[in-house]
Amino acid sequence: MEGNILEKAKRIHLIGIGGTGMSGLAQLLLSMDKKVSGSDNNPSRVLEKLKKKGIQVICPQKEENISKDIELVIHSHAILPDNPEYMKAREYNIPLLSYPEAVGCVMEKRKGIAVAGTHGKTTTSSLIVSILKDSGYSPSFLIGGEIRNIGNSEAGNSDLLVVEACEYKRSFLNYKPEIGVVTAIEEDHLDY
Repeated sequence: MEGNILEKAKRIHLIGIGGTGMSGLAQLLLSMDKKVSGSDNNPSRVLEKLKKKGIQVICPQKEENISKDIELVIHSHAILPDNPEYMKAREYNIPLLSYPEAVGCVMEKRKGIAVAGTHGKTTTSSLIVSILKDSGYSPSFLIGGEIRNIGNSEAGNSDLLVVEACEYKRSFLNYKPEIGVVTAIEEDHLDY
């Protein structure tokens, strides 16, 4: 990424923050001392959890949620270019990153372990995180499911980062891991 815009930004807004990946990314960014806000269209338990951690969460998505002091906007794949917050960010010339581009930025200065494949990504990622933690490592991780008593993301104290690498819209091509794990290969996501 161009000089790693995510690393430079202090104030970051996530459109679609209620999704599994986006909520995990929000928590990782918060642990990186970023001022994090986000929006979603529907209230949920996930949003309440984020609020309790100090993340400003707004429902619903509307252009007023985007202010000129925001330095970076991250959006999920579910967000279309006609989304009011997306359009306002463009109007204000605020840089936009997709979720996989942002994860790629987070991985840049870490030893990445990316788990890809048609089936088993969440289970395999969870196992890797559990093994690393039980072995005395303190990995950061961002995965698509909740690990019991841990959650779906955590900022560890080591330079290890475990991510679930989704193949949808070739998302995993944004990641440059040191280790890649492929669980299974089948025809999938041929519809985009």
